[in-house]
Amino acid sequence: MSTDELSRERADLVESLNRHRGFLRYTVRGLTDEQAAKAPTTSQLCLGGLIKHVAQTERGWMRFAQGGAEAMESEDTNYESGFRMEPGDTLADLLARYDGVAGETNA
Repeated sequence: MSTDELSRERADLVESLNRHRGFLRYTVRGLTDEQAAKAPTTSQLCLGGLIKHVAQTERGWMRFAQGGAEAMESEDTNYESGFRMEPGDTLADLLARYDGVAGETNA
């Protein structure tokens, strides 16, 4: 694969990621922290937790892409808390963290 093909493939991937990140951000637009933390089903998953989970997952994928499985083992996260908003979590903070992860991935 040529450098031009790799550059175009990378650009396409980043464009797709940005589009889908936008869809997810659109889902939580205008919500309060309380609304984002509500679990509308019998599971504990809430929209804020979904933002948190997607950011953690994307960061894990990038660690794997850059450093292999060993790099993923160093991820210090509590699996269950990655699906819900914990006390002190705000939607704004979770979105900012997600933006940071997205920026790292895009770079």
